[in-house]
Amino acid sequence: MSDVIRDRSAELAGMDADERRLAELGYKQELNRSWSGFHNFAISFSIISILAGCFTTFGTGWNGGGPAAIAWGWPILGLGVLMIGLCLSELVSAYPTSGGIYWWASKLGGPKAGYYTGWLNLIGLLAIVASVAYGCATFFDLMLGFFDSGYTSGNLNHIFLYFLVVLVLASLVNIFSSHLLAIINSVSVWWHVFGAAAVVLILIFLPHHHASLSTVFTKTVNNTGFFGGRTGGFGYIFLILPIGALLTLYTITGYDASAHLSEETKSAANSAARGIWQSILYSAIGGWILLLAFLFAVQPSVTSTVNGKSTTMSGVDAVTNGGGGVSVIFSQALTKQVGWDRPAHLHRRAVLLHHGLHDQLHPDAVRLQPGRGRPRPPLLVEAQLQPGAGLRGHPHRRHLGHPDRPGAGEGQYQRGPGAGRLLRRGVHRRHRALLVLLHPHLAASEDGRPF
Repeated sequence: MSDVIRDRSAELAGMDADERRLAELGYKQELNRSWSGFHNFAISFSIISILAGCFTTFGTGWNGGGPAAIAWGWPILGLGVLMIGLCLSELVSAYPTSGGIYWWASKLGGPKAGYYTGWLNLIGLLAIVASVAYGCATFFDLMLGFFDSGYTSGNLNHIFLYFLVVLVLASLVNIFSSHLLAIINSVSVWWHVFGAAAVVLILIFLPHHHASLSTVFTKTVNNTGFFGGRTGGFGYIFLILPIGALLTLYTITGYDASAHLSEETKSAANSAARGIWQSILYSAIGGWILLLAFLFAVQPSVTSTVNGKSTTMSGVDAVTNGGGGVSVIFSQALTKQVGWDRPAHLHRRAVLLHHGLHDQLHPDAVRLQPGRGRPRPPLLVEAQLQPGAGLRGHPHRRHLGHPDRPGAGEGQYQRGPGAGRLLRRGVHRRHRALLVLLHPHLAASEDGRPF
């Protein structure tokens, strides 16, 4: 008996502190400990992802409570999540085992508790992986459509194929290169820090106006369709506000990854515990700053034009009418006014530009993209239009409409603006920066507004 004890003591003496702690728990270490404490923190911080969570579920918080629910709900719920994280940190410091949650439940509540905890946790993780991969595939599909005009976005067969590719690539990284995964997570941390900081600074310095403290911290909204839009009473408190709480609860989740990776982390009893609560705390602080930047960027009033009629409404009402999305707030904050008929005007201007080029509005602006029936984007830079070279009096002036083309000879087109202004209105956003670099006089329209 003494020999067995002596051999066991010698075996423990040859282990490092992490491996010895697992041996004391009856658990044999099988994974390689290559992750630092920062890598452990990085994986939980990246999974929480305030950029992804705050952007995608902001509308849920806005429609389910409005600015006040977001401004107050995020820090209050974040504090509650932090308390849960501190409890998990205490557990992982005592049981720094791979698998984390189900192993703790098994030791503390018995095998049955561990069984149910493990399966529920696994089902949740499978759902999260599938949703994130599908979101990535959808984003990739939209990006292809943005950069390639010949590609049609929204094809479900294509999206599902991209979804499978994302899953395969993520699986290969996790299976064959834990070190690469650690590097990706570390880069993701700084991507989130600098990305969120850039968004916040843009929303601080670019908008012409900002919402008041009263609007941000007291204005409530019920855009869920329940209770007739009322923002008070039993139903609002116990149904609408919990819906809005999903903004916080959906975003600040997945921090248990630090516990799952504890067997691959050096000094796991300390590093994994700190990875959990620090990822929650820093995400809660950074997310609140980001959300407040969104809320303060809502404009006091917005002028919208519908079918030629201008109406003015509060910025909060405009965001609500737009579905509560972050894109509506950016549209308010980064433009002087929101024109709901702008897509129609843009299409009209593009058609006008096309026919003007076809009819030699300018002697150099005659090249069309072969087989596509529309002006080539480089043509907009090559035209060499001079400021103020309008339709009237131009030596190469011709009416925009042929006799067989509807709208020929309409006064508004005959008296059209300067060719420079016409070009500004028809140019696509992706080519405007280059156009302005080559033709600085095209940077603003005749009334002083940017094109």
